[in-house]
Amino acid sequence: MGWLNRRILAVALVGAAAALAPSEAKAQSSAPMPRRLLAGGISGQGEYGPWQTVTNNAVTVWLTRVASPASIAAQREPSGVGTFFILALEVPATNELELFSLHVPAVPSGSTRPLLTCFHVAGASHLDIWFNTSYFREAIRRDWFCVAPLQRNLAPGTDAQISYASAQSQLHVEAVIDFVTQSFAVDLERLYGVGFSMGGGNALSYAARHRDPSRGAFAAVVNHTGTVALGNVYGNVPTAIRDQLDVIFSGTPTTAPFGYQRSSLIELDPNGGLLAGGRHMATNLRHVPVRSYFNPIDPLGYLVRQTQQLDVFFDSLPPSIHDLQPRLSGCHCWATIDDFEVCEWLDQWSLTSPSSGSLLCDRSGRWEQFEVALDCADCFGAFDYTLEEQSNRVLVLRTEGIESVEIDLVEAGFATSAPKLFVETSSIDGTDTRLVFRGLSAPPARVFRNTGELTTPCVPGPGAASWCWDAATLTLEIVEPAGAGGDWELLL
Repeated sequence: MGWLNRRILAVALVGAAAALAPSEAKAQSSAPMPRRLLAGGISGQGEYGPWQTVTNNAVTVWLTRVASPASIAAQREPSGVGTFFILALEVPATNELELFSLHVPAVPSGSTRPLLTCFHVAGASHLDIWFNTSYFREAIRRDWFCVAPLQRNLAPGTDAQISYASAQSQLHVEAVIDFVTQSFAVDLERLYGVGFSMGGGNALSYAARHRDPSRGAFAAVVNHTGTVALGNVYGNVPTAIRDQLDVIFSGTPTTAPFGYQRSSLIELDPNGGLLAGGRHMATNLRHVPVRSYFNPIDPLGYLVRQTQQLDVFFDSLPPSIHDLQPRLSGCHCWATIDDFEVCEWLDQWSLTSPSSGSLLCDRSGRWEQFEVALDCADCFGAFDYTLEEQSNRVLVLRTEGIESVEIDLVEAGFATSAPKLFVETSSIDGTDTRLVFRGLSAPPARVFRNTGELTTPCVPGPGAASWCWDAATLTLEIVEPAGAGGDWELLL
């Protein structure tokens, strides 16, 4: 990613990663910082930066620049337990700073470790996780990486610590995770997320909107009473929060629905039930294990109902794994859940590459095994897929809002030396379906569609279907005409 060229400001709390006994798993700081201080500026001023402090035996050390992973490594404790950092990263996509807390374990050469990403509650900073949970302590005990991003909201006149999974805030989380995974020995198959309230919704939203296994997609997520349906949130929060949501998403759920939909996991109808035909981003998590905690007597009852409706949605998507966990508590707070239990549950999961499913894409990019280009901005694209490696069959069906879908056959596990490749495709939105295949070393000898042969490459045949071979890029493109469904057979 070229992070060496970024401007990075850092604070390292050297020695904060001291070994802890299991009985200390839920211990809190003896002097938690007031929320106002948690949002202090880089120099003690402003809204976004870390506040210089001393915690337990931790010594605050200011670094003016982190030039390479080696210079970070030099700050680690010789005891081998790692180092706690507070970092400021300049995000190229927004040209703004993102603050985050980071624990770096002392990873032996040649090995990798899981990464836990923690998402804070609304109105708190990235230091919410350090002072109000024990996830960093759990990371120390397990030799995990642990990162807590600010998820900075950039909307003018709003609280930078209230983001509700806005597109800009998720770009900041993406940049932080990329920085960590590309700078340190992170196991890309064991990335986990956990969040509470707004953070629970943000964690699930990030998981649903970042399904690129090559960059590290979440293998499992824990959600504690998350804001998973923002249209419903809008109708239940005070006017002051609604006013901020209006700015963050450039309108209300009625006037600017796309922003709310893409940042939600489910859509609810006016009665609080699942909206039939809604844009449910949780569709993308069919194969991702999710555990949701909630307090049945939580004072924010609408979030309890959202959590329960999320469970209803996952139940409609077999074989999804949604583990619903009620926990009686006296508050809407982090303490409702046990951090040790959360990490134990996460620890059992590794990233899987699904062979079938449905994707709801809020932007062009890599989604699972596919490179997807949408046919418009600020809109959704969707399709169902099945990859049958044993029979060399690719199904991309019911495409909607899609300009093209590209797949590397070798990367997806197909045998390009097999005699035939079978493709089935269709659309539901009245546009052509364009599929691009990589991994073939030569063009197909013959191409059949719906039993008829298409003999002339790059020239539309019956029904305006066509196929083309690009020798320069070694790609095969097939185009299925609008309103039709095609069953293709390619002799390789």
